[in-house]
This record gives sequence, C-alpha cells and structure tokens, in this order.
Amino acid sequence: NIKAASLRNLGNQNMSGKLQRRQLDFVQSLNRDLLDRKKQSSQIEGVIESYELAFRMQSAVPELMDANDENESTLKQYGINNRATENFGRQCLMARRFAEAGVRFIEITHGNWDQHRNL
Repeated sequence: NIKAASLRNLGNQNMSGKLQRRQLDFVQSLNRDLLDRKKQSSQIEGVIESYELAFRMQSAVPELMDANDENESTLKQYGINNRATENFGRQCLMARRFAEAGVRFIEITHGNWDQHRNL
C-alpha cells in the first residue's frame, strides 16, 4: 500500500460527512425559501449552486486521491516508491485521476526544474 496523498483542511474535523450534509441541506432550504420569496435571483441561485459544488468536491476528493487501487505496474510507471521521482510522479498520477473525474483545470509543479536550490 502506498501512502495516500492528502489535502490539508479538506474535511471538517469537528463534523462527520453525514452531519455536514444535514447542515448543508438546512442552509440550502433557507436559501431556497429566500429564492422563492425573491422570485428569480441569480445571486441566490449562485450561492445555492456553489454550496452544492463545494460539498460534492469535498466529498469526492479523498477517494480520488487514494491511489491504493492502482496496480504496481502503474505506480512504477509514475515513479511512485522511488524517492527521486515520487513527488512529481504522484502529482502526475493525481492529475490523471482528476482529469478522469472531469476536473477541468489541473496544475502540477516540479520544484527542482532548475538549480536555484543548489546555488
């Protein structure tokens, strides 16, 4: 098993996913009530959509970042478990998984592309 990649502060440490979903549903019901009273407010619709998107992203990312389901051959091709290539290889692997999931913008970096660290 390879160590799963992670993002800091992705989840709420004080609240389970189920409780977060209930909280979001409550807030969204208030937003929809306000939307019904305002009759077609694009700002309120935007808030509702952004909360839903954020929750879906927060829920999907941990599974996307868990590379334990990748076979050894794939991990080797990406340079995982090789100290010299693991960081960049993991970024490339995550980029592929994110692209397969429909993420439209993905950025990977390589910190050692020049000699600034060694000067």
